[in-house]
Amino acid sequence: MSLICSSPGRGDNVQNCSGADTRVWSADPLEKRSVVARAAGDPFAGPEACAEANGVTYQSQYMELEAGRAYCMRLTADPKHVVAFRIPAFPTEKPLPTGLTIETAVWAV
Repeated sequence: MSLICSSPGRGDNVQNCSGADTRVWSADPLEKRSVVARAAGDPFAGPEACAEANGVTYQSQYMELEAGRAYCMRLTADPKHVVAFRIPAFPTEKPLPTGLTIETAVWAV
C-alpha cells in the first residue's frame, strides 16, 4: 500500500503537492497486492468494522482519503490479516509535506 499526495491536473513527472497546490491524499494498493476499503464503523474497537459481512467493499484501485476517517487494508494473498488505519489530519507544511501521522490497528481474523 502506498499513500500518495497528488495535485489535480498534474502528471507524475511534475512535482505535486507543493506550495499552494491543492492536495489530494489517496491510498494505492500497489500492483493489486492489497485491497482497501472504507471502514463500517470504528475498526479500532474491533475487526468487525472491516468485515465484508458488515457492508465493507474492498477495492484494488486508488481510494481518495479523508482526514479522520478510518479505512481497512488487507493483503490479497492473506485476507485474514487486516490493517485498519486513520490519518487524523493531513500535513499542511509548505512548500512540501514533511511527515504524515497514521494511526493503525492490526488483526488476524
